[in-house]
Amino acid sequence: FHQMSFVEEFKRLQLKQPRIALQFSQSENSDYTNYAFKNKNCYLVFGGHYNEDGLYGQYTYATKDCVDCDTTEKGELAYECTYCSNIYNCNYLFNCHTCSDCEYGFDLINCKNCFLCAGLRNNEYHIQNKPVPKEKYRMEVEKLKKAHSSDQISEELEKERIAVPHIAFVQKNCEHSVGSYIQNCKNCFYCFNMTSCEDCSYLKRANEVKDSIDCDNIGYDPSELLYESIGINGGTNFNFCFACWHSSDLEYCELVFNSHHCFGCISRNHAEYEILNIKYEKEDWFKRVAEIKQELRQPNLYGKWLLPSTYPYEDTIAPLYF
Repeated sequence: FHQMSFVEEFKRLQLKQPRIALQFSQSENSDYTNYAFKNKNCYLVFGGHYNEDGLYGQYTYATKDCVDCDTTEKGELAYECTYCSNIYNCNYLFNCHTCSDCEYGFDLINCKNCFLCAGLRNNEYHIQNKPVPKEKYRMEVEKLKKAHSSDQISEELEKERIAVPHIAFVQKNCEHSVGSYIQNCKNCFYCFNMTSCEDCSYLKRANEVKDSIDCDNIGYDPSELLYESIGINGGTNFNFCFACWHSSDLEYCELVFNSHHCFGCISRNHAEYEILNIKYEKEDWFKRVAEIKQELRQPNLYGKWLLPSTYPYEDTIAPLYF
């Protein structure tokens, strides 16, 4: 190999290797899911793990009987909830945590039986941010539902939302961190949509991650020492990897599972000490990888993404975020 021949071989391998249509593992009766792990009875759930009896979910974790939810964890009997956690029997909530029996809410924490409310803490039996007697609460809620459509109620919620103060960063139980929509994080800089992460910078949508930089969509099984990687679950010491799960010591790999010490590999499972999908003896592997890295450094290629995605931009959900 010289430095360009490795890149050329890597590109050839990327185009040659078969790619799975749907990436899910250890799931039951959940065939129509993608980037999903350990789900049961789920349909059209994407980027979700440990869910049961869920429909049309995105980035849901440990939920049960939830429909049309996004970025929601540990919820049960929820519908149309976004960025919520620890909720029960709730509908149409955004940024609400530890709530039950609430509908049409924004920024509610530790609330029960609240309808059309925003910015409340430790309250119950409220409608439009005003207390209502317990015995009259259900009757008043049903009256509003019968008199107004869901869209009309949502418009009223928007009025409540803009009338309450908004915090600059949406954080919960965080220490020395800069970013928003993060929970239980420590020493995280410019991170967003994160849970239980530590010593990370420039991450988005990550759970249980440590000592990582410039990554996206990581979790939910613990990962650490990641750089410039996306779609990782249970990974350790990854550089420039895409959609690799439960592996360690990977560089420039795509769709590699249950493997370790792979360099420039595509679509592998239970592999070890491989370069471009070819197995090496352990000592030869370290020597050859060192040689390839040195060759890539000369034209300043090592430490950068070597190949574009095989998926056309218009076929991905990237336009949803960018």
